[in-house]
Amino acid sequence: MSRTSVRSEWNALETVHARASANVRLASPESDWNGIAASRFRLGQADVRLPPLGVPAFGVNYGEPLRLERTLYGRRMSGDVSPGQLAILPPDADTRWIFDRMGDIVLVYVSRELLDEAVEDGTGRDPRLVEIVPRFLIRDLILERTAHLLLREMAEPRPESRLAAEALAQELVGYLITAHSNLAVPP
Repeated sequence: MSRTSVRSEWNALETVHARASANVRLASPESDWNGIAASRFRLGQADVRLPPLGVPAFGVNYGEPLRLERTLYGRRMSGDVSPGQLAILPPDADTRWIFDRMGDIVLVYVSRELLDEAVEDGTGRDPRLVEIVPRFLIRDLILERTAHLLLREMAEPRPESRLAAEALAQELVGYLITAHSNLAVPP
């Protein structure tokens, strides 16, 4: 994994933190994890506009229930968000998020390079033709588990935390392709 891919996840993380005026509680180590980055933070403002992050990402509500409105591709959706519900962000789109209160969020960012390698190796397809499908207010126990395991590695780092994070990154890209891309088989 190149240093560039680590930088792209970290840049996405820093962009979200800045745009959300985040009170960061935990963040993955910038120089130690490859292919994945994550953070847990409390929002510092309720109206957050994000540019395209350049990497696939998902966010999980780790706090109290709240009301959320998301604008993506010019379309607004809104709903009540329970703890554990999540949204998947595509890498190449502007988004706007309006919260009714300052929530506690976990965001996970995965390397576009790692995703592209998994598409090529796993499907033989051109990665430019594979898109991560945006999701809004869903439950996905695999993504929730991934976020939780990454938080544990951040909160209680071990000598093998880097390896654990990289293994989770590999699992995550495979899962995103099979469950949350335009290659996914409809349930």
